[in-house]
Amino acid sequence: MLRSLILAAVAFAFGASGSAATSGPTIAQIKVAIAKHSDNFVLANAYASNGRAVAHGWLNLKDGGGRWVSPNGKVVTIESVTPDPNDPALSDVATTTINYTAKTWTLTKRQEPTNFAHSRVIDPLVTGQPGVQFRLVGVENVDGRQTYHFRSTYFPWIAESARADVWLSTDQDYFIRGTHTTRAGKVIQRVDNHWLPRTPANLALLTTAIPSGFKQVSASS
Repeated sequence: MLRSLILAAVAFAFGASGSAATSGPTIAQIKVAIAKHSDNFVLANAYASNGRAVAHGWLNLKDGGGRWVSPNGKVVTIESVTPDPNDPALSDVATTTINYTAKTWTLTKRQEPTNFAHSRVIDPLVTGQPGVQFRLVGVENVDGRQTYHFRSTYFPWIAESARADVWLSTDQDYFIRGTHTTRAGKVIQRVDNHWLPRTPANLALLTTAIPSGFKQVSASS
């Protein structure tokens, strides 16, 4: 599922046992700050891996759902989440996929537990990789934001050994950028996040109209 892919990107590998230089925040301090994150954002996300073009997503952190655009821009997926009126633990999820090449669109509906249907900010300090250690590289400017740059020791990543670099904003500890880089210096994964206020213009990024003349087809076709 696209939402799971985006969230996996947001949940970047970060060693909970890591440490930082005394001149910067400790891992424990950042974990506490991240636990207090508000959902009052539209999270704009750009994600690329293994040399592929960049895919983009806009996540509704408060209500669930969002919009995702494929790397070539030809496929757009829109997801809406509506609470079940009879059971707040469940939500109805509608997924619309627009194919601009075929000029078609599909609609699928399902019901999921609400805590799964809603996008959430996953603690980037949690990883399944044992023994990963981080150090504070320094304070750097990323897309106009002052960030703390952390770098990990190398660890197994898919079929290679890689390190993780993570940039967290110095003001709110928001996850701004992350990369995985091989020992040879090749960046094999990168994610960039922009935390947008929930203005009408930014909320409009969560959806798009189906173009006139596009034909609805079965999701299995």
